[in-house]
Amino acid sequence: MLGYAEWLAQQGKVSAAKVKREIENDIQKHFKRLWNKPANQITTDDCDRIIERLENAKTPRQADKIRSYMKTAFRKAINARRKRRFPDGLKLADVKTNPCNDIEKVAGSSKARDRALTLAEFRAYWSHVKEQSEPRRSIMMLHVLTGGQRQEQLARTTLKDIDRDAPSLTLLDFKGRRIEPRRHTIPLLPEALQAIDRITGAGDYVFSCDGGTHPMCNTYLRDGTAKIQKDMERAKELENGHFTPGSIRATIETRLAAKPYRVGSDVLAQLLSHGLGGVQARHYQHHDFFEEKLEAIEMLQRMVEGKPEPIAEVVPPITDGSKSYKN
Repeated sequence: MLGYAEWLAQQGKVSAAKVKREIENDIQKHFKRLWNKPANQITTDDCDRIIERLENAKTPRQADKIRSYMKTAFRKAINARRKRRFPDGLKLADVKTNPCNDIEKVAGSSKARDRALTLAEFRAYWSHVKEQSEPRRSIMMLHVLTGGQRQEQLARTTLKDIDRDAPSLTLLDFKGRRIEPRRHTIPLLPEALQAIDRITGAGDYVFSCDGGTHPMCNTYLRDGTAKIQKDMERAKELENGHFTPGSIRATIETRLAAKPYRVGSDVLAQLLSHGLGGVQARHYQHHDFFEEKLEAIEMLQRMVEGKPEPIAEVVPPITDGSKSYKN
């Protein structure tokens, strides 16, 4: 299992340290006997015990993550017997079968956790965001104005990732099985650039509470969202209860897909950087969608500000005697 975590680090996966901590906490710490058992003697029942403890603790998502880690680690150990580039922790395990192959996905692990805010709630949320003190105000404004990107990706953003000539922010998306991260470019509106200027200083990080010296902590957006939720509750602006930073991401996609915006699913997938692992996206689709993403973000800003969408004006033809002209 530690060989698998080492392999992730070799691949440059930013999740490697987190995976290692979870393996140590959820397997090594609680199952010392199994931890010391030779890997090629581990059975399906052994793996089931590890998963069952997390299910009983009412953490199905974590249970399924550990199931996935074990299944992948054993698969890598089988492949490592034929390839030199794998860590010794995988190569020396002498694993020939995968005990996790027949263990099903943990029930409830993929349950949708984030609701979409109503349009009224979303506009109220935006109003409260603009009332926050700095740097929370600008960081949470940027979270919305960049399309509700994942906090882990935003926290890694540095000033080098900002292009002020073609105003944009480029994130590196390591999500999924990618060996090389996907470059995910997000257009920046003037208001987003102004927010960046308000929170950056001598340090390199953009999403930072100390002028760029350190990235924001992994609970920063969650804490800010929880505070605003309470403010909305007191102001009787909360219609459907609890929400999270993930709800803001879900809201942006949901509301942009609906009337009057009607942003296409392909543009939304590009804006939110998801569902792009298929053959078409990897090998055939080379359009960068920059202009389409910019239009979507402009719609998003008009949405939260309560501004109407521009309507195309139809000009009637001008007639002059026997001749007809169109303007």
